[in-house]
Amino acid sequence: MLASKSWTEKILLLIFAVCLIHSLWAISRGWNNPLIDVHAFRQTQTAISVFYLLKGSPWLAYETPVLGPPWSIPMEFPLYQGIVAIMVKLYQTPIDQSGRVVRAFFFYLSLIPIYVILSYLQVARAFRWLFLSLFLASPLYLFWARTFMIESTALFFSLAYLACIAVYFRYKSPIIALLACLCGIAASLTKVTTMAGFLILASVWIGANWFKKESSRNLARDLLIPVVLFIVIPFLLAKIWVNFADAQKLLNPMAADLITSKALRDWNFGTIAQKLSWSGWSNYLNMTLNDVFGGTIVSLIVLLILPFFTRRKLFILASTSLFIVTVAIFTNLHFVHNYYPYANALFLLVAAGFVLVGLIEKNQQILRYAGWLTLTLVLLSQFHLYRDYWYPQINHRNELEINYLEIAERVRNRTSTNGVILIYGSDWNPLIPYYSQRRSLMFNGQSNNQREENALDQLSKTNYKIEGIIFCNETRYEREQKKDLNSLYNLKDKPIFSNKHCDVYTTRHSK
Repeated sequence: MLASKSWTEKILLLIFAVCLIHSLWAISRGWNNPLIDVHAFRQTQTAISVFYLLKGSPWLAYETPVLGPPWSIPMEFPLYQGIVAIMVKLYQTPIDQSGRVVRAFFFYLSLIPIYVILSYLQVARAFRWLFLSLFLASPLYLFWARTFMIESTALFFSLAYLACIAVYFRYKSPIIALLACLCGIAASLTKVTTMAGFLILASVWIGANWFKKESSRNLARDLLIPVVLFIVIPFLLAKIWVNFADAQKLLNPMAADLITSKALRDWNFGTIAQKLSWSGWSNYLNMTLNDVFGGTIVSLIVLLILPFFTRRKLFILASTSLFIVTVAIFTNLHFVHNYYPYANALFLLVAAGFVLVGLIEKNQQILRYAGWLTLTLVLLSQFHLYRDYWYPQINHRNELEINYLEIAERVRNRTSTNGVILIYGSDWNPLIPYYSQRRSLMFNGQSNNQREENALDQLSKTNYKIEGIIFCNETRYEREQKKDLNSLYNLKDKPIFSNKHCDVYTTRHSK
């Protein structure tokens, strides 16, 4: 029996090593590419804040200069952005690659708290490598771990928060309690939508610990302190940050009714119709299960059929339920963004891990073989989907975004570093402002004439001059608008540059 356990651990360690090597290869692909693969909008929105932090922007009220002055329209707390900025400052590395390094660093760092949590869930050491292998091989995590986004930072601190809580309940150490609180604060501030599932799990853990049948229960140590430190304080600080961020956005005419927490309520939480939509859930689950496990069919076999043959049904059900609950809270965000499962797909991987462990540790030889075969099938499916779908996305060049890069280069060459660019017809996609390294006032489809006039008036009171105006997509054909702007800014008769999507004009203030 001992020999069998030894061989099991050696095999699972070998599998872990293979998954680790494969993940390093996958994350290093397209390392020097610009941020235009998938969700370039969100990647450049994060990157442009780093750029201006390095230019002297305030840290808390950090600048994302795409909607005119005042330039601060903070979304998440800038923990990730600050770390990237420090790395760029210390090592003189490019911003794009520095952001990828930090993102990948937190992805790999997440392995440590996962390992700790599994130990406190009484998962045998040999089988912990199985869970970590599923995480490392998942196409969803492999792709997004190399992007310029905050997800891996938020997930790491959420996992570290949960691991510290587990350690606290074993040793009752005040230092560990404080560390759990700090990790919870960092996770909530970085991305509260990621932290939500872990807050729920922590609440359940606190309750379960309190209701254990033990004579030594201590009200302060076992209930009041954990509730205050692990739940109340992280939640309150996240609320304080949201209020601060909203106050900054309300100062900006273009942001006030566009991206405050009140304006984004339906966008964040979705509607009742969405939450009850069979087609919405079906599409989301099909996409997510495919991205997490490499195939919908294999994931359904693992999560719906094989659990009947294992003894850890409660863990499997709890993990799967936690995944569903987090989607039910932030429904629209998950339905619209294919990177949002980064926050909660780990719960599905944990459920699958318990299924596979439950089979491999069985006495019946046929069930053990079924467990090993299923593990092999899942890993091969994950590798295949990454190579077949996500890997091509790294080098995929969207025509629109290539055109935007061309525009950014022309703007950077024909305007001064203190110049401001007006951009019509590109929503508030920061790709052009980020790669042109110019502040901008972007007019989106949700703005009205009054907001635009207020934004232009506010810009006129600053020391920044409008040096270029860009018309993209349908706004290229709005000639009357160009006439109005010509009278204000003395536009050149012809654009200095045009491509398939945009026309670029300079003004009398341009160099």
